[in-house]
Amino acid sequence: MDIDTPRIRRLRQLLATAPRSGAGNRYPDDLRREVVAAVHDARVSGASLAGLATALGLPLTTLSRWAPVPAPRGGGLIRVDVVSLAATPAGPVRTPVVELSSGIRVHGLSLDDIVALHGRLA
Repeated sequence: MDIDTPRIRRLRQLLATAPRSGAGNRYPDDLRREVVAAVHDARVSGASLAGLATALGLPLTTLSRWAPVPAPRGGGLIRVDVVSLAATPAGPVRTPVVELSSGIRVHGLSLDDIVALHGRLA
């Protein structure tokens, strides 16, 4: 995901020149809302929060407070049973199935695809 977009460059310029006031030299609320919306859109496309903070010229801690990453649903770890192929009944070749906490099942992915999917969802 290329985060050096015109939108991010414009926001970086606005952040650099924004009049700041109040405790902690706050940025204007409307600018913060615009940054949060842009960060949300970029995160959906796969951008990292750290990369966005750098591109916007903001400390990661500031951006983390403005646009926190939601905790994964489902409460954490789940039990996984690993079985050998020898223990499975003979039949058609089986492919892995990924089941997300939302109940969505994904069929037909290679191991590399599963690793990439995990990286995108983590």
